[in-house]
Amino acid sequence: MKVQVIEDGKGNPAGVFIPIQEWALLEKKINILKDSNTENASKRKLVNELKTTFNELVQIEKGKLKARPIEEFLNEL
Repeated sequence: MKVQVIEDGKGNPAGVFIPIQEWALLEKKINILKDSNTENASKRKLVNELKTTFNELVQIEKGKLKARPIEEFLNEL
């Protein structure tokens, strides 16, 4: 599955669509991470990876990056 960029009436990126099955997997992985007692270094690494991911989403919304398959994103977690 791929993340789909939703455009407004003018063709500008306005949002991102993630299929519900993929969203459920993502949510599950995030909840597992929240509940686990990881070391501070691991937490900092995760936070940095999430920041990078959200920055990529912003770039996708702006049309500066092409969306990639959600499987690649989930495999990076």
